[in-house]
Amino acid sequence: MTPYTQSSGYGDLQIQSTPTGATIFVNGNYKGTTYLGDSVYVTQLAPGTYTVSLTMQDYQPYTQNAVVQAGITNDIWATMVPATPGTASDATGQIIVGSTCRGWHLS
Repeated sequence: MTPYTQSSGYGDLQIQSTPTGATIFVNGNYKGTTYLGDSVYVTQLAPGTYTVSLTMQDYQPYTQNAVVQAGITNDIWATMVPATPGTASDATGQIIVGSTCRGWHLS
């Protein structure tokens, strides 16, 4: 692998979210999903203003305008807010099922 060298005529976005797992859109175009331990980089953007949106099930959408400048990497740290107050970020649960056998009937 060769190291990424930023072109002087473009800028980049470095995007993370808490919690991870949010889908990233820049100007409405899908750019990836946030994940634990590293940023998602959107590179080689022409200077200008971009709308960065993150979506995640059970969370409110996050939107921020980012002004991209040549030779600069903008950091976007999105804190996702639950859609309903008190909603846990983990939508899994547990169910316990038991049964009792009361003898056998053979026919």
